[in-house]
Amino acid sequence: MFGNLLENAIDACDEVQENKRYINLKIYKPNSDSIVFYIENGFNGSIKKKNQQFLTTKANGNGIGIESVKYVVHKYNGDVNIKTDENKFIVSGVLLQPLDATK
Repeated sequence: MFGNLLENAIDACDEVQENKRYINLKIYKPNSDSIVFYIENGFNGSIKKKNQQFLTTKANGNGIGIESVKYVVHKYNGDVNIKTDENKFIVSGVLLQPLDATK
């Protein structure tokens, strides 16, 4: 999941002017039961959505996608937030360790 987010950020930076390329990535574990993550990157403001779901912007149509990130986060009882403006794309959230470690 983190690899997908980082790859998306790198690809998005390739689409903007050089002086607007940046990636800000933070992942930390505030306690034994959770992981908090934040990734912000420059992007060109172009988003593809259908029925409130994000669609891939990859030229070949084969992106793993934000929707799979949302799936993984919810699988681990977490929460994810996605924010955009014309120059930046932000994904932040928290993953919670399952209550039953045998799952």
